Amino acid sequence: MIFSGKKSAKVNGLYKCSTHEILIHNRNFTRDDGTCNENLLMYTAIHELAHHICNTELGVRGRRSHTQLFWSTFHDLLETAQEKGIYTLDVDADTRQYIDQARELSQKIAALQRELGKVLKKINERCEQQGLRLDDVTDRELQLSRKTVLKSIAAYNENFPADIGVDIQEACVQKPNDREKILNGAAQGKSIMQLKRPPLSVLDGLDRLTTEKKRLETTIRSLSLRLAEVVKQLEEAGQDPPGKMRVAS
Repeated sequence: MIFSGKKSAKVNGLYKCSTHEILIHNRNFTRDDGTCNENLLMYTAIHELAHHICNTELGVRGRRSHTQLFWSTFHDLLETAQEKGIYTLDVDADTRQYIDQARELSQKIAALQRELGKVLKKINERCEQQGLRLDDVTDRELQLSRKTVLKSIAAYNENFPADIGVDIQEACVQKPNDREKILNGAAQGKSIMQLKRPPLSVLDGLDRLTTEKKRLETTIRSLSLRLAEVVKQLEEAGQDPPGKMRVAS
């Protein structure tokens, strides 16, 4: 880990995959009185450590660095840091009141989503009796996306507890087989990213690279075929494809 001794308006820190270095712009955490906000500095350091773990231990590669796996790993580290007392998430009484209000609103939204699902099921029954398509009613009359319709009906069918939040409810709907695991984790205070953590592959680093190579090769073949189609269509339309110069007659 390296302290740059500088202040950056763009980032508080960064991780260099090639050298496995963590760079912290420590002057970003200097208060007006000259003291250091060590808690926020620790938060940034743990964030970059999560990148290092994903890169070295979990074999994560690719352009996307802030994946679901990253955030779940990061939140695991924050929990450990809090248990060890090297990072805290202490809020004052007023902020705690707002947090409680937000949690209550999230629970109300989840309850309303279940209520919407109940009404949509009744509409579906009426549509079937009248020979109508539910999709047409929800698309044009209700102006609801089909994703919202299916999600709401599924939430109603599951009969969730009243104190569940909207994102926890959605996670259960997306992964019905993991419902109890998700609900138990939520009760323990796990973040939504921890609850939706993708399963870690048993593949080693070489197998991961081989899998990525196959995926990239498939993408390249698909793009090459599409490029050939576009070039042919341009030629048939009497236009030169990009990169080809027309010679004047």
